Amino acid sequence: MKNFLVRFFPFLITLSLLLGACTGPYPTGMPTPGQSQNAQAPAAVQTKPAPAGGKPTQSTDYSLKETLVDPPALTGRVLYHAYTGGKYQIFMINLASGEITQLTKDGENIEARWSSDGSRIAYACNLSGQNYQLCTMNADGSNQVQVTNNAFLDFSPDWSPDGKFLVFVSNEQPQAHIYTLNLQTGERKRLVNKEGNESAPRWSPDGSKILYMADRGGLWNLYTIHPDGTNEEQVTESGKDDRPAWSSDGKKITFRRQVLFFPNFSGQEVLIADADGQNPVQLTFNDRLDSWPAFSPDGKWVVYTTESSNDSYLLVVPTAGGSPAPLYKGGVLGRGPDWIP
Repeated sequence: MKNFLVRFFPFLITLSLLLGACTGPYPTGMPTPGQSQNAQAPAAVQTKPAPAGGKPTQSTDYSLKETLVDPPALTGRVLYHAYTGGKYQIFMINLASGEITQLTKDGENIEARWSSDGSRIAYACNLSGQNYQLCTMNADGSNQVQVTNNAFLDFSPDWSPDGKFLVFVSNEQPQAHIYTLNLQTGERKRLVNKEGNESAPRWSPDGSKILYMADRGGLWNLYTIHPDGTNEEQVTESGKDDRPAWSSDGKKITFRRQVLFFPNFSGQEVLIADADGQNPVQLTFNDRLDSWPAFSPDGKWVVYTTESSNDSYLLVVPTAGGSPAPLYKGGVLGRGPDWIP
């Protein structure tokens, strides 16, 4: 037994290092620095969305189905992006009816986020084939407007609660950093002046804080900062946390953690915790890659993306703990969900 542990321990160390390298500031569907901006996503992460305006199509991934319970009866609207026609586009599903609407068609579009009142959507758009920029549109997909136009990447937007600002990520500097954009004046301001990448910013429901992931010395943890750039506070300490989101009341957060466990192993699972990072609870336990979690409006569910058999599925799991379920009957293929009533 002792000899086995001596041989096995270096493998664990190597595997842990590999897991830490999997995390980065650039989100799903986003070419990373050095990669062609026109490159298609690898086959392992492409998705096949349901036809626009139609019901979700039945999945053929039976290995995934065997681990799920029947879909619950849910309400509200969920935004997500999905791979169709060789590019990512933004879709919305009405959970009461199951109707899916494709909201974007021009260029490539990802990472859609609702405004607090549900009337507008912010997203990362690539209309020129060069760099992703920030765009906004109405909730029905009308009035699509590109609001930044730079020689560098702007992506991962989120709204201030009053709808006057966007917080987002840009690689204007050598690394990816968090900025705010005043939608009325066009003024942009860098919030965090530290070495290391930051990404996935999320404005708190009360407007007082911005939650984000940051790389400090090769360790990815969650942090908060005030919208004026003061009072950065570390929220988690595992060194393997990213992709955060707030609950609608601001009392909880959900996020992805790189997890190592046996006999099943995926490296990416969904957790929830108190807003200050205390009392973390792991919600998913499987051999797939789970990411981009977001709360339901009532806080009873977390919707997230799971990768299985070369497809990206949207699943829900109870925040009280329990078995995952499809977001809607028949299955919905997509990534980066955001949910409002």
